[in-house]
Amino acid sequence: MTNTVTVTEQNNTVTILEDAPIVTADPWYTDLKSISTSSGSAVATADTAAHTKGAWTEIIASNAADTSALLVYPQYTGVNGNNTATLLDVGTGAAGAETVVAGDIAIGGLSGTYLAFGYLIPIKITNSTRIAARIQSIVTGGKTATVDLRTFAMGNVTTVPTSVDVLGTSTATSAGTNVGFASYTEVVASTAQEYGAIIAVPSYSSAGGSTNVSPSLFVATGSAGNETDIAQVLYRESTAEAVYHGGPNSSWVTAANIPAGTRLSAKTSTSDVWVTLIGVPLT
Repeated sequence: MTNTVTVTEQNNTVTILEDAPIVTADPWYTDLKSISTSSGSAVATADTAAHTKGAWTEIIASNAADTSALLVYPQYTGVNGNNTATLLDVGTGAAGAETVVAGDIAIGGLSGTYLAFGYLIPIKITNSTRIAARIQSIVTGGKTATVDLRTFAMGNVTTVPTSVDVLGTSTATSAGTNVGFASYTEVVASTAQEYGAIIAVPSYSSAGGSTNVSPSLFVATGSAGNETDIAQVLYRESTAEAVYHGGPNSSWVTAANIPAGTRLSAKTSTSDVWVTLIGVPLT
């Protein structure tokens, strides 16, 4: 394509034709990757006592590069007819010296294999870092969960935080916040810091009541009665007290300007579900 350049000098106008291409902006998918930098999968086991953290289980021995995104893909927590409320911690560091970077994510009622619900977290994990996971559960006797983790080198690693805030869960119940469809349920009254993005994670924590439905989960800001939706997640529920992905999902990470002190709430379109919100702090 030819560019036209106009140059004006002492009342003379000169038109120059150039063969330089017109520069356009990079497309939105420029830095996205589908091949992980490092990956691993292992079974984490809760303590035999209810609502008690189990031992750390190594998932990735050494991250292969500085990475900016972590795909969390927990599986096999759901049991038909049972309350399987479970919380997941992801940590980094040497064995015996792990630091939680994303803690108390509710993962109760998850199916296995391709039906499980995964989510991408913008988080910096440096080269050669060990990544591990641990769980706690309402289920006694050593509840287990398969935890699949994958890291991705996307964009500029310096622009994402080294840890995230997990909102709306209770270590006393090993569950997220139960929200319904009649009205919004408050997940957090006032955020502790400013966030640049939010991730909504559905789970199931009941011994009964689930139906075969395909709801949408909505996350909103604003005072009671004045909520404004900022994120939507598609998912499915089954009569087996399970929650799993509902198809293509563009809301795993939703960019949102959430100032400190913001009220966050959630509701679904047709059925109740348990919700965890992951706030991504600005760096």
